[in-house]
Amino acid sequence: MPMLMPVLKHAVHTLLGDRNYTRLVSRRSRDYQLRLLREQGLLERSVEFSRTFGSRVLHGPFAGMRYPAAAVASRNAIPKLLGAYEMELHGWISSRPWRSYDLAIDVGAAEGYYAVGMATLGAKQVISFETDERETAVLREMARDNEVLVQCLTWASSDILVGLTENKRCFVLSDCEGYETQLFTPELVAALQVSDVLIEVHERAQEVTDLLTERFQRSHRLTCVRAQRRDPADFEELAGYPEPAKLVSEERSNPLQTWMIAEPLGRVAKTS
Repeated sequence: MPMLMPVLKHAVHTLLGDRNYTRLVSRRSRDYQLRLLREQGLLERSVEFSRTFGSRVLHGPFAGMRYPAAAVASRNAIPKLLGAYEMELHGWISSRPWRSYDLAIDVGAAEGYYAVGMATLGAKQVISFETDERETAVLREMARDNEVLVQCLTWASSDILVGLTENKRCFVLSDCEGYETQLFTPELVAALQVSDVLIEVHERAQEVTDLLTERFQRSHRLTCVRAQRRDPADFEELAGYPEPAKLVSEERSNPLQTWMIAEPLGRVAKTS
């Protein structure tokens, strides 16, 4: 049976097409995550943390951003409320010239942590892509709470992104659950030659990184960032909590998560 799974997935993918298949996978992944967090008690802990410390992000580049109750109750929100979420990227995100971008794009926006965050940092125009309408509803609420505008779209294809980014200086963030090699085609990479790109890489082996490297290396300087362990002692808010390490380490299912940062050659800023 395990040998049949890739064949079955391929058949379903072919039958549904990219758009519907991605939507199905996204919803199933989200439902599984919710069940797991509920069983671990992390949803209840997130609500408790919000009651104690409030609904604003406490630290990091998005400090002060309001986080709606619907988002708190539907994920392990503690890393995001703390500002510990994806800390490996904080220095680079803080160094971005947000007001100089023509457009900021978030592919796989989920509840809007980054999409709304980029708007609060001064991005002139933000477009989010998210296939799960439940997450988009929370994103819209977060944008309203923070008094920013985010245009919410569902499906991002390479052609759509080429049309949005060509001849513009953009920031593109991608967390699209393994779709990145299909999304960042040579045509899209060419359109992004003066844009900053941040890709959360999903792979079991090295081939995804190798393929993205091959496509971007002629026009961009590439930096690979790897996830690091969190030290709960860095956050005084966690003092007295049972299992504090779990609260800040359960932000992702893959502890070996990596990101690829692509900066246009000739426009490279220091990364942290």
